[in-house]
Amino acid sequence: MKHLPWSYFTAVFFGVYVFLVFLGEHDAAWFLKPLLIPFLATKLIFTPYFSNKKWLIFALTFSWIGDVMLMFQNIDSFYFIVGLFSFLLAHMFYIYLFSKLKSFSKMSIKSWSLLAFSLIYLVCFLVFLFSNGDMEGMYFPVSIYAVVLSVMLWAAGCLFFVKPHSGYDWILIGALSFVASDSLLAINKFCSSLEIQDLSFYVTASYLFAQFAIFNGVIHVHRHKFL
Repeated sequence: MKHLPWSYFTAVFFGVYVFLVFLGEHDAAWFLKPLLIPFLATKLIFTPYFSNKKWLIFALTFSWIGDVMLMFQNIDSFYFIVGLFSFLLAHMFYIYLFSKLKSFSKMSIKSWSLLAFSLIYLVCFLVFLFSNGDMEGMYFPVSIYAVVLSVMLWAAGCLFFVKPHSGYDWILIGALSFVASDSLLAINKFCSSLEIQDLSFYVTASYLFAQFAIFNGVIHVHRHKFL
């Protein structure tokens, strides 16, 4: 997939941030975090108008709000809940955006298989999380979020299976990376009793790759007039 030059600058900026997290330079990373999504979204300034641009902007806006809220989650659980709700809205806008990119009216057997996989993974992961995590007061919001995230993955898969090309495959890869990131985030936050290593680096790397892949996939689809 060909990228506009801004994509390379974004990749470098994201890479620097991930490297800071890897090195444990959390103070420097903390100050850079609010700039990540706006830096990615700046590319839209140089992108000609397309019909679904506003839905992409909404998804990125609520992702940014979620990022900022999660920066303060150690102060009060309220910030985590607001961040979770913001990302839930972001995923809902992504779902709507994906539905506008291509009709899901003719679902293939692969699309149904992905739906089955998403549901099985959803159930298995929630069972694991609820069995091993300290989830007091968070069962319902986490469950709702997980359902919406699974639907987002399925919607991305429907795009790819209906008409595979280098825009839709990046969207699917990004959605898979989002599921991986949020799964690791949940384990990192709620399953401290398992005494596993800090997963912040993997959460960060997979999350930023997810946003980068979905964003550039949507732009690529637009540039090739599939909207």
